[in-house]
Amino acid sequence: MKLLFDPEKILLAKKQLKKARFQLKKPRTTTGLYTARPFIETPQIVKYFKTINKKNYRSFSNDYNYHLSWIRDTIKISHYHLLQKDAPALLLLTHNLFDYLHNNQELMQKVINKKGKLNHKTDTLCPRLSPLTLEPVPADHYKSLQLDMADILKLLANTQTLRLNVFRNNKDAQIVQLFINFLIRWDYSMTGKIKGDFGIWEEGTGKNKAQPEIHTSTIATMLLAFQEINNLRINSTLFKIPRTHLARGKKLLSEHLKKYGESKTRYADLTLLIILYEHLTAKHPLLTKTQEKLILTRAKLLERERGLTRYLAQKRNKLIETDDYNMKKEHAAEWPLGYCYLALIYYHKKEFREAQRCLDRLEHLCFSENALPEAYYGKTPETTPVKSLTWANALYLSLALKSGYK
Repeated sequence: MKLLFDPEKILLAKKQLKKARFQLKKPRTTTGLYTARPFIETPQIVKYFKTINKKNYRSFSNDYNYHLSWIRDTIKISHYHLLQKDAPALLLLTHNLFDYLHNNQELMQKVINKKGKLNHKTDTLCPRLSPLTLEPVPADHYKSLQLDMADILKLLANTQTLRLNVFRNNKDAQIVQLFINFLIRWDYSMTGKIKGDFGIWEEGTGKNKAQPEIHTSTIATMLLAFQEINNLRINSTLFKIPRTHLARGKKLLSEHLKKYGESKTRYADLTLLIILYEHLTAKHPLLTKTQEKLILTRAKLLERERGLTRYLAQKRNKLIETDDYNMKKEHAAEWPLGYCYLALIYYHKKEFREAQRCLDRLEHLCFSENALPEAYYGKTPETTPVKSLTWANALYLSLALKSGYK
């Protein structure tokens, strides 16, 4: 069944995604990577990237001109290229991620060999990078331990559905194996001096919100990636994950899903919508039917109570109705992520009425001034959209492709 899309919004999303693809001006070539938000390349932008990589790690300027490449965004965008069966785009994305891992080979080997507990500030790969140089850029407040980058393994498994020869040489196969060993060493984020990581949305607790915590979505992301790469042969390389490590992941996931939904303010639970969709479309299912229902029920409750907001602020409705909200302390942001994934999930489950409802909400909320933005709520009912989120455009277009739009 076809969902009803606004054709103009499909064109806008395509335009934004095209603008976000990072290109080198001389020669005019693409890196295969995408910036977090679309931009037009200028000499100032190039100068900005060079400044970043002199270890002046400021992620965005005062006017929020934020043009870095996130690993997780890149992988979400790859989902669109998979549906398109766009082999050249997938190969560019994958090879640039391999190159990033090659650049961090020494660090990964050091972490694997390290004895005792790991340090969340120094023993991790940065989750974002400069698309100009492939140099790592730490996340703000040392929130660089984001183990959802295990998604690289799932991307690699997905490329095999198109029978792509993704390895350029044996060194690529070796760096993937090293990356697997690095992730195993982190033991689902449990082996740090402080257990946990910063999740998909850079969540954290403590001073400056810069302490890692255990996220069910991180455990699920890593386990799903391990399951998809396990026993997969690419070229002449067979990848295997120890049975004990897979069993441990299933045990940890089951334990932490039992706690899921206990708190009415667990905004981060929404990230499990990503896992639910990927479970539904994976070769090796991750969740039981009961766990599927739990995640979807919890997401519905959060949507009804507070909207699909990003931050752990007051409930959205209460926030709008009162004047005592201090924007300096916290924001409330309604992200496209929730509605993108809810629409994809309902469409996959053939619940087309619910899929259309989420799509309508997504289009109404998110498209403004030729963009698909976050929507921030302040003291008034009006939303303040900020710049377009590249992966959100890709997911929106993925849903359109699934529904039959070209």
